[in-house]
Amino acid sequence: MSLSQPLHLPALLRRLCATIGAVTAVCALTLPAAHAQSDKPIRILVGYPAGGTADLAARLVGDKLREELKQTVVIENKPGAGGRLVMDYAKSQAGDGNTIVLANSAVMTIAPLVYRKLNYDIARDFTPVAQVANFQLALATGPGTPAKSLKDYVAWLKTSSADSTHAAYASPALGSIPHFFGLMIGKQVGVSMLHVP
Repeated sequence: MSLSQPLHLPALLRRLCATIGAVTAVCALTLPAAHAQSDKPIRILVGYPAGGTADLAARLVGDKLREELKQTVVIENKPGAGGRLVMDYAKSQAGDGNTIVLANSAVMTIAPLVYRKLNYDIARDFTPVAQVANFQLALATGPGTPAKSLKDYVAWLKTSSADSTHAAYASPALGSIPHFFGLMIGKQVGVSMLHVP
């Protein structure tokens, strides 16, 4: 999908539901063995606040697991540091199969390259189970911006690059995929972008 293509929400929801179905099938095959003698709830840890896309994905997966396994599923949101805090917390939990962490690719692939000291080693401390979702990035501007297309936005950035507030962009956290997305746009158009986490 290119930046200029419109987002088709129904198609995105269909893909998300299909992925959740596949994850549920994998978990339904693997989790019963871990829970054969356990009455402890399944905990899904999410590194972002309640109400966001990661939380929604976790709740959808949790609902399907609850339905399939007839077991209590609890979603625990532990936001902070672009998802790195939940990884630290997940590492400290018992490896009994009752705890699942829903992490995005940034905490698994980008963080180890960007941060010198992490309290977790993704390859040593975690076992991947399944890809749950694939989310697209979107570029949006405020109503005061004259840009109505990506081409307009790039032109506006170039003509107003002396004012760093025009070339400012927000992301959920340092080291997140949206953080690097903004840097990539700035580099490609030759404008220094001000990141506001």
